[in-house]
Amino acid sequence: MRFDIAFFLCCCRSFLSSRQSEEESFYDLLSVDKHATQDELKRAYKRQSLQMHPDKLAQKGKSVTAEDRDRFTRMRNAYEVLSDPRRRETYDAIGERGMKWMEDPLSIDPQELAHNFATSSILDRSKIFAIFLAIYVAVFLLPILICLMADGTFGGAKWVAVLTPLWIWDVFILFYHTRVIMMGPIKRPEHIPEEEWVDPLPMKKRVSALVRFVFLVLFQVLLALKMDAIIAFPWWAVFIP
Repeated sequence: MRFDIAFFLCCCRSFLSSRQSEEESFYDLLSVDKHATQDELKRAYKRQSLQMHPDKLAQKGKSVTAEDRDRFTRMRNAYEVLSDPRRRETYDAIGERGMKWMEDPLSIDPQELAHNFATSSILDRSKIFAIFLAIYVAVFLLPILICLMADGTFGGAKWVAVLTPLWIWDVFILFYHTRVIMMGPIKRPEHIPEEEWVDPLPMKKRVSALVRFVFLVLFQVLLALKMDAIIAFPWWAVFIP
């Protein structure tokens, strides 16, 4: 399983609705097995299109309803997801709703999140509280360690070791910036006209944020190495990043 999916499941499972299992799955829409190959998916999509396309239904003399059109659209979307190996892996792990939230964060409904969290299992809710507790400890642990180090409490300890919480934070933030770049352009919500839509996170802005953060981490590393006398760079060089 990909790391980003595992992280999402660990942190956000309590926000996923348990009703997802009651919905018709993408595999059911295409009438294929979960282990279907790409060739089988193509054949299934062609077969289902002949049966479900509104024009085909009209040719058979059936009155086409909005439900028929919606079901065909969902079937076509199912094929687009399952024919993409990466999206298929995401769908298999966290379902249709979770995949939509990962690909389009703006589609998240706060009220739905609150309802799902309230109806989730105790274990899943405990994970959220544990994560917030860990963040709280990590935020206050670093300044405490720095103060103790400055007072000489740790004796001959190295700054590189004392700043371990900072390095952990840097890893998580680096993962976040990388994930934001990898998710690609944010899709336009259906209720916003195309001429009014502006991507709130253009790729140029995402890359720029990642570059700034890399320079910040470089400064942190150089500063720790300088204070430990591991490098002999002048102070002005340390502050260049």
